Amino acid sequence: MKKLIYLLLPILFLLPSCYEDLGNYDYDDAEVISVEGIASSYSKVSTIDRLVIDPQVGSTDPDARFEYFWGIYEANTSGYFPTFDTLTHNKELDYLVVQDAGNWELVFGAKNLNTGLTKLISSELTVTTEFTRGWYVLKDDGENSDIDQFLTPDTIIPSQVAENVFSAINGRKLQGKAKQFAFLNNYRTFVHNSSIATYTRTLFALSENDMSAIYIDNFKQIRGFNEIFFQSPAVRDLGVLTVGASTISDYIINDGKLHYLYTMTANSGIFGAGVLKNENAEDYHLSQYTVGTFSQLLFYDELSCTFLTHPTAGTTMLKVKMNGNSQMPAENINKELLFMSERNRSSSVALFRDRTDPNLMILSSISGSESNLNVQNDTIASGEMLQKAGIVTANKDEAMIYFSVNSEVWSRNLANGNEQKQFSFPAGEEISFIRHLKYTPSSDPSFNFNYVVVATTTGDGYKIYCFQKSSGNLAAEPDFTMEGSGKVGAVLYISPKVGYNTYSYGY
Repeated sequence: MKKLIYLLLPILFLLPSCYEDLGNYDYDDAEVISVEGIASSYSKVSTIDRLVIDPQVGSTDPDARFEYFWGIYEANTSGYFPTFDTLTHNKELDYLVVQDAGNWELVFGAKNLNTGLTKLISSELTVTTEFTRGWYVLKDDGENSDIDQFLTPDTIIPSQVAENVFSAINGRKLQGKAKQFAFLNNYRTFVHNSSIATYTRTLFALSENDMSAIYIDNFKQIRGFNEIFFQSPAVRDLGVLTVGASTISDYIINDGKLHYLYTMTANSGIFGAGVLKNENAEDYHLSQYTVGTFSQLLFYDELSCTFLTHPTAGTTMLKVKMNGNSQMPAENINKELLFMSERNRSSSVALFRDRTDPNLMILSSISGSESNLNVQNDTIASGEMLQKAGIVTANKDEAMIYFSVNSEVWSRNLANGNEQKQFSFPAGEEISFIRHLKYTPSSDPSFNFNYVVVATTTGDGYKIYCFQKSSGNLAAEPDFTMEGSGKVGAVLYISPKVGYNTYSYGY
């Protein structure tokens, strides 16, 4: 909706001094100033696109004489007060956009010199760069990882690809096999201000033995593995980067140990030393699978086979407490966690294999809270396809999971246990990635999608299939495919509207 701003709004404090005298007059009839021809929002590519706007201005004052201005200031700032920059005093704006990628407010002002009345209109301006919109693919050659970008200038279907953009810009590759993408728009760095850590739109790329925090505007590394931690861990064995359920803490699991960053106070984006399991400092090794459907994140210690959580800003972890109806205890459950992911904001799903009897596999539904956890179990019979599952992911819309069996994608209905083959890939294609990704902001309709994304590898190349689904079932053919070299470990769509809560951090 177009924002109509009249006198005495806070933005006026940002305006040039020539608009300080807003007038204090008596009128027989209140004057009405009209402005047409300014859209509620614009999206432009920095240093490439121009803003050309010629509004129509009128007034009920027949003798109105106007003077004008156009200005701009950064929206959604943190840690500093935005600067209002005047672009022109002409009615018509013809301006080459040079602002950094992000969200900006464009302001037009028309002042009647006869009466002193000023009318302001503001519009949202989304500024992008060549890196701020597109599909990103984290892939590896078996030893090192790099990133491909598939450009989407007009629709979600890519038009071209830029290969190995990370190494091309940063002069290095990530050590180890590709693992995970995570995107944070509330991560603090000194990119914008050398003395104050402010929010920076940051893409995290994790390989098994390395990670990079990348400034999405220009794709330059902000921090590498050694700079992300307050005390760089001696062992590089990355599990996952995830966001706390209440979004007040960010977490990294490395070498099975938990590192966190408390985001509700001033910070510089550095993760602390490993959190202790308890006051006795017992050893632990967290699984890479964690869920955030509770007030605190739920973790699983692979050494003691125990569920753990982390209280906000706590120095130690805590055991969870089970509901009286739970079919699984909270600790010493003697199970290997094969997979765990949130299904929605109130429930999660997990897949376990018994350590004593490897033929015993259990699919669990998890609900409740860390102080009242309820786990309901479904035993998987030996003849069921889930026993053969490779990669598993959760459907975030329906009560289903998807999993790979050789070169096929299967689904399982969590309500009735029904298993169904969804798609068979050509012989020789090995499935390396499956994820349900959904992007549906109303302010970005041309790029909305709801896909099950599947990546396969054959030879030294990959192919990524983007399937629509209906009631959980995959379409007969993908909407489109993306191809490149290497083996895919992660896929993510980035746009100016993507934030830390756009996608689930589960699998």
